[in-house]
Amino acid sequence: MALPPERRTPRMEALEAIIARTPREKLFAFPVLQPPDHQLIGVFIQLFNYMDFNLRRAIETFAYAKLLQGKAATKYPKIHSSGVASAVQDAVKAMDASVEDIPETIRILEIIERRREVRNLLGHWAARRIANEDAIVLLTKDESDAMRIGGAYLGNGYVKSAILDLADIRGLITHELAPFELWLAQKISEWRKRYIGD
Repeated sequence: MALPPERRTPRMEALEAIIARTPREKLFAFPVLQPPDHQLIGVFIQLFNYMDFNLRRAIETFAYAKLLQGKAATKYPKIHSSGVASAVQDAVKAMDASVEDIPETIRILEIIERRREVRNLLGHWAARRIANEDAIVLLTKDESDAMRIGGAYLGNGYVKSAILDLADIRGLITHELAPFELWLAQKISEWRKRYIGD
């Protein structure tokens, strides 16, 4: 699993400094998430789950329309979740540009795929509040994640961590996930009518 790209801002550096000066055995003494935190994470994950659902519906549509390209055409219906957005993007690139706004569709699909990294962190890593901050620290002891991300296994007693500013999560929900989830649902309906007729 890939981590979202780091954004080196003074705010993130300040949050990282809090984590860096905290002894590793004290990380789980950070405040537990409160109901609004759980709700925010749940909204993010569910919006992304609906987009994944609709990406798979698109793949099904494109399989019947013979628009799937390369490995996706031979792997359908067993395309891994890490490959669904690229399979849809490849099919879109094969569409008629007079009917589909290919650059705009690809732009949105690429943004959706970049948000998968945040969704995976929120869905698979343990979260704690950073005291007195509108931010969380996410923790994992998954050695395969540590190897993929950092190139080495975690030492005894060590964890891999990531920091998310909750204002960023709210912004992603409001400005990307919610509108793109609706856009994708409508786009799937349009594609099914165009390529299958139902």
